[in-house]
Amino acid sequence: MSFTTPGQFYEVDVNEITDTMIGCTCPDHVRSGALCKHMFLVNRIEKIALMDRTSRQVTPLLIAQATEHQVDDPEDALVLAMERLSTSAEKLNTQLTKLQDISTK
Repeated sequence: MSFTTPGQFYEVDVNEITDTMIGCTCPDHVRSGALCKHMFLVNRIEKIALMDRTSRQVTPLLIAQATEHQVDDPEDALVLAMERLSTSAEKLNTQLTKLQDISTK
């Protein structure tokens, strides 16, 4: 499901043999090949491991590794990561609005 477009759904692909996610049909993942927010959500709800793209090995990825804080619970780490993502999105939207205002003057 899209977080920003009502009625838009994306499919997260899972390798059923290794029980790990291998992809998503959302534009962000298709374009970059990076883990996306849809994959993180599936990881949180379904407890399906994320693929570690840097090593090309299939391992559970602890989101806490990407944070500055020590977080023992992966779910807490996901919440923290999603909060940071939301804050970043808000900042980007503010900058985009400023740029649009400038370009229309």
